[in-house]
Amino acid sequence: MPLTHALVVLKHKGKIMLVFDRYKKKLQFPGGLIEAGETAREAAARELLEETNQTADLLFLGIMHWDLQGTRVLHQTGEVYGALFFAEKEHLDVFLENDEVSACQMVAVPEELGRLDPLIAGVLRAVSDRL
Repeated sequence: MPLTHALVVLKHKGKIMLVFDRYKKKLQFPGGLIEAGETAREAAARELLEETNQTADLLFLGIMHWDLQGTRVLHQTGEVYGALFFAEKEHLDVFLENDEVSACQMVAVPEELGRLDPLIAGVLRAVSDRL
């Protein structure tokens, strides 16, 4: 199965940045679809800039697989494979609200893991050595 998505775990002052997707009405990692002719890293950098107004050096962490059966998605199998990247920034650029993202939220890990979506919490547990 080919990679279709790229996500970024962005750390700042001990917290992780999540974005509030105005269409899905939930917090998620910055990221999205990999476009034709684009590498996973290029997609992650583009999505991070589009959704948060941040640029960063991205470190590849690995490939994620999740099953979206039962949810409304465009993938026929419901399975998604995505590249996961990590970045840490000392100073954040000003967030600019956009068509897709209405807010950014910094969450403390592990203190706030219990209130997060299971997918987000699972990813953060998997990369806890970086946090």
